[in-house]
Amino acid sequence: MPRRATPRGVLIFTILMLATLAGCAHPESWQRGVRDWVGRSADSLVRSWGMPSSSYTFGDGSRALRYATTEVMEHREHVYQANPYDPKAFGSYEWVTTGVSQLYCQANFHVNAEGTITSADYTGQYGACARLFSGRI
Repeated sequence: MPRRATPRGVLIFTILMLATLAGCAHPESWQRGVRDWVGRSADSLVRSWGMPSSSYTFGDGSRALRYATTEVMEHREHVYQANPYDPKAFGSYEWVTTGVSQLYCQANFHVNAEGTITSADYTGQYGACARLFSGRI
């Protein structure tokens, strides 16, 4: 007769699965994913990720490639608005913008004159990096 899963066993399994899935989108995995390009060709990076946001060729023939994204995030609150025409009447709740944040993320690759990636890193905030790396790492 098969054993039934205990509630504690189901909870432990669920926690382990969530931890595994969270690791797929964790900044450490992004850093590893970017650095995995070191030693590979810049052409293969461009074929995989598309054209970089910007690039620069140095006098010695080496290049810098940058993939970047910016995301604007609106902060909103649900605020009670009194009725301006009749103070005794009921007002209403409305969503009000209380601020705006700009998030950025960039992945930088240095390519030697032979076309091989020699270093790679990224910097930025989580929300924008999740968007930049989605489907790439």
